[in-house]
Amino acid sequence: MTTGLHLRIITEGFEAAKEKALQFLKQVKVSREMDRKTLIDVIRTALRTKVHAELADVLTEVDSIWAIKKQDEPIDFFMVEIMEMKHKSETDPSLTRGLDLDHGAQHPDMKKRVEDVYILT
Repeated sequence: MTTGLHLRIITEGFEAAKEKALQFLKQVKVSREMDRKTLIDVIRTALRTKVHAELADVLTEVDSIWAIKKQDEPIDFFMVEIMEMKHKSETDPSLTRGLDLDHGAQHPDMKKRVEDVYILT
């Protein structure tokens, strides 16, 4: 506003730039089969923009995406939950194939741990 440009003009400029960028990306994109190696490369690249490279390399190998991926459907990232575990390092990730019940005991007299249980389905 101090330069004499109305905010609408600036917004229209950003919209035009976005459209040009999308057109360019459509021209240069490369179609690839989404195999394991390609997906790992994409995940590693994305993670390295968020965390240290060493940690990204460790987290890349966790197979959580492959556990929920359905053929010919987009990945539902709501099916993946990242939980902080006590006494574990960020470089010790693990994948639970099933349910992690993290609600704790609902009553003080409930058992803290059970083994060899039968779950009704």
